[in-house]
Amino acid sequence: MLFSYLFFIVTALFLIAICFRKFRHIFYKPYPRAIKQLNEIEFYDQFEQVMPVNQSARTERWKELIEKAWKVRDFEIELYWKRANYFWLFQVPAFGGYFLINKNSISGELSAKPDELFVITCLGITFSTAWFLINKGSKAWQRHWEEYIDLLERKYYGPFYQTVSTDRTYSVSKINEIISSAFIGVWILFAFQFLSSEGYFETYSNDISTLNPMIAFSAFFTILAIVSMKFGFGRGYFGERRIRMYSRNHRFVNP
Repeated sequence: MLFSYLFFIVTALFLIAICFRKFRHIFYKPYPRAIKQLNEIEFYDQFEQVMPVNQSARTERWKELIEKAWKVRDFEIELYWKRANYFWLFQVPAFGGYFLINKNSISGELSAKPDELFVITCLGITFSTAWFLINKGSKAWQRHWEEYIDLLERKYYGPFYQTVSTDRTYSVSKINEIISSAFIGVWILFAFQFLSSEGYFETYSNDISTLNPMIAFSAFFTILAIVSMKFGFGRGYFGERRIRMYSRNHRFVNP
């Protein structure tokens, strides 16, 4: 019966993905070809073309651009750590709930490990994967503005940001990615430990129709969520952006 449900869901998702493009993009989004790579001259020219004619005004405009790049870069760093703290707030209660339920099952207060334990591990895998990918996305935007700073300062101010006092250091963002990857690995180990201790590998290796519905659907939707984040709706591509604006009427009400 369970196998029939799973087969029906997979078949329905496949047919909907074929028929509806927007739904298909939830799980897989093709890479757009609507962006153009610029050389160094083209990069600076796109700013020079809209600069004021007066030289002092042009200098002031370049200064404003560099200051704006610094401000947005600092803003991206602030957002980076706010997002990291958000996922830490999930990991702490998730681990607490997991170990509490696991402790009760080991001490004999529960006859067997409840299926909710596996649901917690699936949520842990999903949120840890989201944490890892968001770390990479936040770092990409931070690096984007740092490259602007490099290009603008080198040409108009000198290599202030590019001159460093040490030839090696540690990357805070990369260490954070390692930590989030470690959490993914730990939650996966917890999931396999649960399945192994409850005998799921031996019991259901030959008869998939006897799978526990909560276990099966938790694993299934976890995989769907990860695929969507990695290859589909969660991907950010710089394709052509179509903008529509509408005018609305307004009427001033006099007393």
